[in-house]
Amino acid sequence: MYTKKNKKMNYFVTGATGFLGSYLVEELINRNNNQKKIIKIIALKRKNSKIPTKLKSYPNSVLEWIDGDLLDIVFLDKVTKKIDVIIHGAALVSFDPKDKKEMQQTNVEGTENIVNAALNNSVRVFCQISSIAALGQPLASQKNQNLKINANNVSNQLTFINEKARWTPEYTGYSAYSFTKNLAELEVWRANAEGLDVVIVNPSFILGYDENGRSSTVLIDYIKSEKPYYGSGFSNFVDVRDVAEMTISLLENSAFYNERYILNGGTVAYSELMPKIAIALNKKPPHKPVPNWVKKYGWRVAKMWSFVSGKSPIITKDSLEAASRKVTYSNQKVKDKLNINFRSLDTTVKWIAEKYGDN
Repeated sequence: MYTKKNKKMNYFVTGATGFLGSYLVEELINRNNNQKKIIKIIALKRKNSKIPTKLKSYPNSVLEWIDGDLLDIVFLDKVTKKIDVIIHGAALVSFDPKDKKEMQQTNVEGTENIVNAALNNSVRVFCQISSIAALGQPLASQKNQNLKINANNVSNQLTFINEKARWTPEYTGYSAYSFTKNLAELEVWRANAEGLDVVIVNPSFILGYDENGRSSTVLIDYIKSEKPYYGSGFSNFVDVRDVAEMTISLLENSAFYNERYILNGGTVAYSELMPKIAIALNKKPPHKPVPNWVKKYGWRVAKMWSFVSGKSPIITKDSLEAASRKVTYSNQKVKDKLNINFRSLDTTVKWIAEKYGDN
């Protein structure tokens, strides 16, 4: 392990005001306090970003917020001097094609800039918070490893994907978001080839509570509205607390460096996931699949309405494609490395219901 008990470790965290980012910062502080280690976190935020309530009480000596931009190369070089560990979680997540340019700037150019700053300032290790969206299709040798999952009394063949999967440019089902996350990973691997130690984590759909209503909370809001439809495909899910805990654990031991890790708690049909959450929230569960006409034409209608109203479309071609995929992601590698298990879906759903019931 690189951490010495009496040496202060300096962290730079991007995306700390976000859903996952706030849990990463909280886990980092709590774990080091328990281990009686001294740390200092510099957390990047935009000028208009709202600091999560749970992170407001920490003193500046432990958690310092600094306004800045990932596209400002001079700023990044200055702020990363004397930093030991960078956790890069800032990214734009969108399935709206109009956000493609902004995703390219934030997700790709921003990552390029920060890994260059890490190289210039001899940062010890760089952690990229990526996504399963950045993974490619399975290798030919894996295609016979399909898994069967029953849903709605039908046996479904799900394509198995693990860390060995590679991006396949000829595949046409990728979203613009997927492309930018893959390109961002390539920047990290490029920096790794130039001497930077890295850890890449690829979480699946992150479930948890967020006071500002982002990420999985969009699904929660949909379920609270008691609409009748559930998604037609399968969700790969993970508890936000597991992502935070496992990411920090991977950073604590240099034996885990220079690899990527899929963080996936399990795979479940939307027809099971959405009613399960609805029941926990005491809401009427969705009870029928999205109609075929919505899959075929709904995104076109939403796109036209978006053009007229000026609002982001509720559904897009990319989001429907993502929701209908039948894939399952292996979590065996990280479980073996850390000798740890993921929280069950029931445990996560119960916690989410309790948190939303308290707020």
